[in-house]
Amino acid sequence: MFVSVCRGHWFSEPPELYSSLVLYNQQFPFNRSTPFPLRGRTARVVMIEERPFTMKKRDHMLRRGNDKFEGFAVDLIEEVAQMLGFDYDIYLVNDGKFGSKLPSGEWNGMIGELLAGVSR
Repeated sequence: MFVSVCRGHWFSEPPELYSSLVLYNQQFPFNRSTPFPLRGRTARVVMIEERPFTMKKRDHMLRRGNDKFEGFAVDLIEEVAQMLGFDYDIYLVNDGKFGSKLPSGEWNGMIGELLAGVSR
C-alpha cells in the first residue's frame, strides 16, 4: 500500500504568476508495522465550551463522561478514536480560555494545559 502526498510551491512574482501553484505528486510506502501509539489506550482530551464545536447537552447533569458533550469537535474525536482504536475522556479547560502567552512566558488555557501535561 502507498500513501500519496502532494507537495507544491507557490510563486507570487511574474512570470510565474500565470501558473501560481506547481504540484509534485510523490508516493511513499505506508508503514503498517508501526501501530498508532494510542491504540488500546485512553487519551485525555481537553476542550473549551464553544458552539458549535463543544457544548454540554441540555441534560448533561444526568449524564456521565463523554456522553455529557455534543458538537462538531466531539463528533470528530469520536470518529478518529474509532478509526485508530483508542478511547478518550473529554474534559473542559479550567479557565475557559483557548490559550495565550502570559508576561511570565507561561501559557494559560488549553495550550497551557497541553504544554504542562495537565490531565485531571
